[in-house]
Amino acid sequence: FVTIHGRKRCTNVSTANKKTIGAWHLSSTSMVEHVYYILMGRKVLLPPDDIDDPHFAAKRLGYLAQRETIEHVADRFRNQKFNLKVVF
Repeated sequence: FVTIHGRKRCTNVSTANKKTIGAWHLSSTSMVEHVYYILMGRKVLLPPDDIDDPHFAAKRLGYLAQRETIEHVADRFRNQKFNLKVVF
């Protein structure tokens, strides 16, 4: 760590990159979820939590399929430098 302007800064590049990459991943996924909400008029599915529900398996499959699609679109969004026109 190095102190710059009274604040400790991380000099370990890999740690700093992991934090930045994590923030980009979260922001791209959040943005894709937000655009989904705007386009579809519904929020993304939440994971089912009642394992005793007779429709639990179907709800879980639906959630996992939507999650996979959102992550795929978020990856494309990040790879295209956050250009929404390329993704949607």
